[in-house]
Amino acid sequence: MFIFVGCAGGGTSSMFCQRIAKAINATDPNLTATFGGVNEVLADPIACIGDHDLMFAYGSIDVVRGYSAFDFGQLFDAILVAPQVKYLTVTKQKIMANYPTIVEDIPSEIFGKMNGEVAFEELRGELIMLDLLRGYQSSLQTASKNADKDIEILVLNADHRNQQLAKVFANWQRYGIRVLTETYTLEGLYQFDPPADFELRLLFGATMQLNQQDFVRISRRIDGLIVFSETPKTAFRDWRQQLDDADIPTAILDARMLEKRADVTQLSAKLTDFIQTVEFQAEATAGQIRLPKLQTKKAKKQHTLFGIISWNSTIK
Repeated sequence: MFIFVGCAGGGTSSMFCQRIAKAINATDPNLTATFGGVNEVLADPIACIGDHDLMFAYGSIDVVRGYSAFDFGQLFDAILVAPQVKYLTVTKQKIMANYPTIVEDIPSEIFGKMNGEVAFEELRGELIMLDLLRGYQSSLQTASKNADKDIEILVLNADHRNQQLAKVFANWQRYGIRVLTETYTLEGLYQFDPPADFELRLLFGATMQLNQQDFVRISRRIDGLIVFSETPKTAFRDWRQQLDDADIPTAILDARMLEKRADVTQLSAKLTDFIQTVEFQAEATAGQIRLPKLQTKKAKKQHTLFGIISWNSTIK
């Protein structure tokens, strides 16, 4: 069972997790627990939990964001919010609403007692209730991309105010395709409440923003990638295998088609064909995530944890 305890900066949650884990190991013969920083746990959950039953991760509650929700939804069974930042609980619950992870406050009377044994005795009941609640939620939700989302395309090395693109978008609008154009940010990519209804969302950024650190998170959300380059035949060679592995349709287009003197008909045809390809694939794979394999956890329940319920964690 993976539990994240989030506070303001990670200091008090670190102390809390350390003392709780030590108390469990010292007082409960049926359980073993360990603790660690949330970034380390997310990076390598198998190594962090080892053979222990419980993994308490600590850190700033601010790490639970739109673009990290999938990571938390795949790994953590519960997110416990420290009293000093409980004003953020509702916000974090909304972020995690599409995932089975439970987000709840730690009662101040539990968190305030940095006596591990006393705190664990009081936290025991909270964990049992969260365990039951998560089991119910898990049957209703899955940690996956929304099946009913509209088409979202990342466009690199182009300006959404470009006159040639504006002509193409205007033509699409005439056919009833509502186009939403925005400047790309990772946080904005995961924004589920756009300012207007749309069928096609285009986020404009630069090649440097498609970096190795964020690639998996970007891959989880976008339906397609368009890259404008002055050398389309050789551009993006280093990325093509990763994009194929992630099953992301990609179009490498000549940047000269964006120039004022260029024939907009050719640009329109290229973009329209690509959007149709993306739409076909998105409909065929709705609700699926096709990405390079990550370390994620699935859990099966047995009736032994805390003398009542147990998690037989299988991580793969």
